Amino acid sequence: MENGKINVDTIEKGSCYGCTSCAVVCKSNAIIIETNEDGFLVPKIDFWFQK
Repeated sequence: MENGKINVDTIEKGSCYGCTSCAVVCKSNAIIIETNEDGFLVPKIDFWFQK
């Protein structure tokens, strides 16, 4: 956690509810939502966009 903000890639697997709000609020559009092997929505960071 940097500056009191949580980074998506540091969230534990069981802590994500698949609400997609992280992708919605990401100003650089670096977070995409994919379906995992269990059929749940999970955020993935496109590191190409990360500073």
